[in-house]
Amino acid sequence: MITNYYSCNRKMNRLLPAAITTMKRAIALSLIIACPGVLAAEDVWKPREIDPLWQNECGSCHMAFPPALLSSGDWQIMMQGLDKHFGVDASMDAKSRDQIAAFLDRNGGSRWGHSADSQRITETSYFIKKHKSSIRMLMKGRVKTLVDCMVCHKENGAENPN
Repeated sequence: MITNYYSCNRKMNRLLPAAITTMKRAIALSLIIACPGVLAAEDVWKPREIDPLWQNECGSCHMAFPPALLSSGDWQIMMQGLDKHFGVDASMDAKSRDQIAAFLDRNGGSRWGHSADSQRITETSYFIKKHKSSIRMLMKGRVKTLVDCMVCHKENGAENPN
């Protein structure tokens, strides 16, 4: 009787890790099937919608940066401080500001890493991760600025008025 107990226990100890691995794989597969959008890469260059007011207002001084490059919360903070927009007064009428703020809220970045204390796109962990080579080129003087996206991202069709 004791021999059978130990024999059975040894078999279970060998089977248990395999069963746990199989269970983990089954859970991961079911999550992938159930939630394909969660694992899909977010294309920051293609907002779910386009707002002509956003393109005109923001694009009048610089490229209208894709909303997904910053979190919705960061965009809201930025829209509240347009009178001090990186050293420039970018104020606009309340109706336009509210319309653009709502657009940015709906289309802002939703993934981890799309936020920065300074609200600067170039200081988000997402941007830094994606642009390591550009940052090295900037440090070596081969790139003048990190915010002229169209130098490298010509295929995305955004226009830069500067």
